[in-house]
Amino acid sequence: MGGAGLATATLASIGLAVDEKRQAGPYVALYSTAALFSGLGFYILSTETPTERVLRLYREDPGVKLRAGVSALPSGGAAFSLPGTF
Repeated sequence: MGGAGLATATLASIGLAVDEKRQAGPYVALYSTAALFSGLGFYILSTETPTERVLRLYREDPGVKLRAGVSALPSGGAAFSLPGTF
């Protein structure tokens, strides 16, 4: 996500360099937006997803008993469940 923001800012600023009068404002706006997206991408990658949290809690607590269930729906779909007891 951060790389995509930086690539977008770089490609967009190439078009700005064609203008004879170079203004700092558009460059600042594009690269600050790229830095914001880059920071957001690193934050998302550093947080724990709900799936990772459930797996971590399951590994830490040996008393947890999980069962997996699958059932067919009348409309032709399927439902998955993962009930557990402590």
